[in-house]
Amino acid sequence: MSNTSVKVLSPHSPAVPLRIVLVAILGAAAGVGWLAYLRSPHTITDRALLREAVAEWQRAGRPGGAIGGEIFKQQARQGYYDDAAWTGRLFDRPDGVRWSVVELARIRAENGDLSGARATIKRFAGSDLEAQIAEAVALVRVAKGDLEGALEIAGAGVDQEEIFLEYARHQLESGDFAAALETAARMRSPNQVFYELGDALAARSEQNRVRELASGIKDRKLAAEFKRLVRITLWPTIGCVIELTPCMIAADDAGRGRFAEANALIEQNKCKDMSYVAIKEYATDPAGAERLLRSRSTTEDLLFGLDQLAIEAAKKGNIAEAFRFLSDLERLKDGNARSSALADVRVTDAVQGIARYWTSRDGPKVVLKWVRSRPTSEQRTWALLAMAQALGRPRKAG
Repeated sequence: MSNTSVKVLSPHSPAVPLRIVLVAILGAAAGVGWLAYLRSPHTITDRALLREAVAEWQRAGRPGGAIGGEIFKQQARQGYYDDAAWTGRLFDRPDGVRWSVVELARIRAENGDLSGARATIKRFAGSDLEAQIAEAVALVRVAKGDLEGALEIAGAGVDQEEIFLEYARHQLESGDFAAALETAARMRSPNQVFYELGDALAARSEQNRVRELASGIKDRKLAAEFKRLVRITLWPTIGCVIELTPCMIAADDAGRGRFAEANALIEQNKCKDMSYVAIKEYATDPAGAERLLRSRSTTEDLLFGLDQLAIEAAKKGNIAEAFRFLSDLERLKDGNARSSALADVRVTDAVQGIARYWTSRDGPKVVLKWVRSRPTSEQRTWALLAMAQALGRPRKAG
């Protein structure tokens, strides 16, 4: 059995040497051409919006951060595999391109396109990417409860320990503890399964099942090891006791929907930075939530609160109110240079949320006009992605 450890890299991991020749990154001119096409009259679809988001991202010079990867993943989830592959080739770093190859195969498997995922493994046979792709696809099969299929896909180039561990976790989540121990028996080092089984028994207050479960293990040496190691996590340890302040209790009350109690504590104790409470309260008392936010927030907390209330208003279908919160957020951004970087993030987040829920309510035509008028490329790109998410439907998993 191979001991090769396979790790899937993200687009932002440190660069690693390439052993295979990947397709050259396409030029920005292609993105500009797509943008011209997409701005001509045509039916607005999620695929077209995602392509426009890619073109916008290219036009901005393909900046780092999450947006390129998020567009790529949305294209793949929607089944636009050729588009996703094209986007993946645009990542600036070789390890980002490699990640996109592995991630595309993984998402194809999640979507039920197992033949497409297998074809990707075959296409990279003999390269150092083959094992990475095979492990990613195999772990998808494990999540779907197909251990033998996962092992067959993984083949000899993947360390099977991770496959067995993930399958045992799948069994623990479903409460099939005896089966998880059978899986553990197939591992070289099953200790992690024993620890996590102890956690699961403790969560269910079923610590008295250890003897019963151990009796089902045929290997008596392994059974003794299980009984020894499971006790490490079987009983919760007593940590330090944190004394809750009135303001912390108010936040907890809000999480439980007890807003009258939360507001009383906030008022009595003059609590600050209560945006969490205001956001929770907005669903039942919008006016009270806004009053709380504006009276009890520092600048940074107010930025976050206005961002979230804009999104919550859009989610409720109140686009006019969402715009009002966004306008206040933009004014706050312009008036506070010290928090401008954070404010930029909050404005972009609010624009993204409004674009998504407004598209769901009224369709894409009027929203797209607004999105294209936004002042920064980052806002336009994230909003186009949000519109595509609102229009798209994930592929049915197999």
